[in-house]
Amino acid sequence: MRIPKLYSLHSYKPSIRALGSSPQWSTEHGERAHIPLAKDLYRGTNRREFGLQMCRVLDRKERLHFFSQFVDWAEKVLGQ
Repeated sequence: MRIPKLYSLHSYKPSIRALGSSPQWSTEHGERAHIPLAKDLYRGTNRREFGLQMCRVLDRKERLHFFSQFVDWAEKVLGQ
């Protein structure tokens, strides 16, 4: 076969039988990440404009993480 899309369709079935499902098509990892990233954040909101509140919490966590990395880097560079 010279048409790539048709060839790939024919190669999926034997590949899946030999190796199992492909990780990029599995929703297991995404579902597992959904619990702490969304459900726990939602529980911490007052249920009004929860999307904005959840984004603020994630933004704060990310900023704290970057600041902590910066402090660690600065301590190494400045030798304190």
